[in-house]
Amino acid sequence: MPDGNRISAAGACAVTSQAMSDGQTEQENLETLRRLLEALDRWLPLTQQPPAPVGSGSQFASDDTLLNPVQISHAAWSAILLAVDHLHNLRRSVEGCPSCQPGATFLNGSNYSLLRGALENASKAVWLLAPEDQKTRILRRLQLEVKHIQDQEKFQTLVKIPPPSREKAERLAEIKRLAAAAGLPGDGPIGNPSPTRMVRAAGEVIFGDADLGQILWSLCSGAAHGDPWATLSLAEKTEVARKANVATIHLSPSIPNLLALTAAAVEVIQRAFILYAKRNN
Repeated sequence: MPDGNRISAAGACAVTSQAMSDGQTEQENLETLRRLLEALDRWLPLTQQPPAPVGSGSQFASDDTLLNPVQISHAAWSAILLAVDHLHNLRRSVEGCPSCQPGATFLNGSNYSLLRGALENASKAVWLLAPEDQKTRILRRLQLEVKHIQDQEKFQTLVKIPPPSREKAERLAEIKRLAAAAGLPGDGPIGNPSPTRMVRAAGEVIFGDADLGQILWSLCSGAAHGDPWATLSLAEKTEVARKANVATIHLSPSIPNLLALTAAAVEVIQRAFILYAKRNN
């Protein structure tokens, strides 16, 4: 499996730091972001075709055999596909403005929604693939499957549609059987595979800082939800009116912040590709 052609953290940060210098025009900022997103030119051909077959004798081959049909390789590739999909949409949004007007090209909220999706899904792949210990990789994959079963049941109950052909108890029993066969403890795959756990794990693996992984994701998530703390942290602010202790603030996109978070998303996706290739060799 190709690794997507490595883009170093130093390279991503160098591109970002250029945008943080004073005096760049909107067109120059747009060009900086475009260069960051050139990684998509290498990734999209990989994601627009079936994944490479699992290599004979690879760690994926061993993992997937133990977990069949709940495969690690499929779950990781699906997460990578979604991460690239979100970043691709960001590039389409940015390049969809022929006149390069700031208000149309760079946005206060929706750009961060896309970066959140990219970071979250790439972090999921890293969380699944990073552990060198096979039992940890298997545990995490089974935790994901348990969450899928539980979430599916909640949704089906909410919309009042018939349950799947296999009852929840039967499906969970199969997960426990797979866990036991892989040598996991008798209580099975207990644990909550939350996005927070995943982004923290990715932050530790990639940046050596779990808090940083959570900070990057939380900023994007907060902006996507319209949370004032995140929106005010990320945007450029200009006071346009004030009455007593109430100010009216005009918010405009902060290009350095957008570029920094885009660079982080590129780096996490790149690491997911590298780990996928490693487990398939």
